[in-house]
Amino acid sequence: MLKYHEAGLDIGLSTDPEESFKLYQGRIQCFYDEMANQGELTVLDATADVHQLQEETRKVFHSAITLPGKGA
Repeated sequence: MLKYHEAGLDIGLSTDPEESFKLYQGRIQCFYDEMANQGELTVLDATADVHQLQEETRKVFHSAITLPGKGA
């Protein structure tokens, strides 16, 4: 069962919870796509082998964040 806010019912896209959910999730996907296109998000292939995905995730993380004691 969809929860009220999860379905986006609070923003009035549809009175039908399932239809509202689809519309709301579509909007969210558009925002994520836009952020990725602007370089604000990094897109990774979640269908890749788990070890490959973990390695790629670590590379992206380490290129974006410098941890104390790890140098520049």
